[in-house]
Amino acid sequence: MVLCLVGTMSVMAPRRPAAAGLVVAMLLAGCAGHTGPPPPAGCPPDGTAPTAAPRPPEPVGTTRPVLGGGGLVDAQVTEVLDPLPEGTPDTGCRLVSFGLRLLAHSSVVTVDLFSKMRLVTANGDFYQPYVEETEGRDDLDNAELMPGDERRGRVNFEVPAAVELSYFAIDSLVADASKPAGPVRPPPYRPGNWPGLGATQVADRLPGERLEVTPLKIMDPTPAGAGVKAGRRAYSVQLRLRSVGTRTWPFNPEITTTFIDSRGRNWIPGFVTTTAAPPFDPLHGEPGGKAQTGWVTGEIPGDARIVAVIFSPYTGVVYAWRV
Repeated sequence: MVLCLVGTMSVMAPRRPAAAGLVVAMLLAGCAGHTGPPPPAGCPPDGTAPTAAPRPPEPVGTTRPVLGGGGLVDAQVTEVLDPLPEGTPDTGCRLVSFGLRLLAHSSVVTVDLFSKMRLVTANGDFYQPYVEETEGRDDLDNAELMPGDERRGRVNFEVPAAVELSYFAIDSLVADASKPAGPVRPPPYRPGNWPGLGATQVADRLPGERLEVTPLKIMDPTPAGAGVKAGRRAYSVQLRLRSVGTRTWPFNPEITTTFIDSRGRNWIPGFVTTTAAPPFDPLHGEPGGKAQTGWVTGEIPGDARIVAVIFSPYTGVVYAWRV
């Protein structure tokens, strides 16, 4: 069931444009009174691609540079799961999953890979990533990385149950998708030497938009009334925020904050109902205002251990804390 808020909904996402667009499209498509054509049944392709790969497909574990906002990241496919045993594909379809590792170099990088990812079948059809979650709101295809940081996770696709696959591509990375492979096990994830709880950083966005950001404490697990599936838990970080620029800060922190776990995966806050950790409702971002304290809450896997918090108000602008 889709809740329709078209008359009052505003989209304020400063980042993750592909994901934001998909959410809006899904809301509109599911609302009563929608007059467009019904969504196609099954798992139709998103387009066609040359049956020959742009370069010979390489085995799992190969690393190639991929362009992100602010610089290059090294991208590596670490596993091919075909079929993916989790999730609920449409009738006549199967889910295929690729383990992915992204490594930044000496600059801050924001990656927006959704539109660049292609899973190509043997007959030349291509598919973009599956938009429904299987592990949680990990959003690997839109990630923010500090210099030297990395992000890990899965990218899933829904394809016809009997179709043969050829390759998976992101820019110069072309990985063999014809059969299950891996896993390649990278070294343990370690967050950078970032400041910890209680440290204030001043986030800059557009000219005149500046915000003091201070993570104060963690609530884990957070008592939640809704929005947490079986096997997962709610996790919250308390922030103190104060606008110190000359223009109003425009965004609540829920859409600029990400939790990073000990496996290098990122988890996106939102959609959790809790009275134990009241959110900023709303954030008063007027210049010279008083500091506000509130919570940002998200759903994470039951076995995840959060080790860092990322705050990214704009493409290529990233701040990080260890927690």
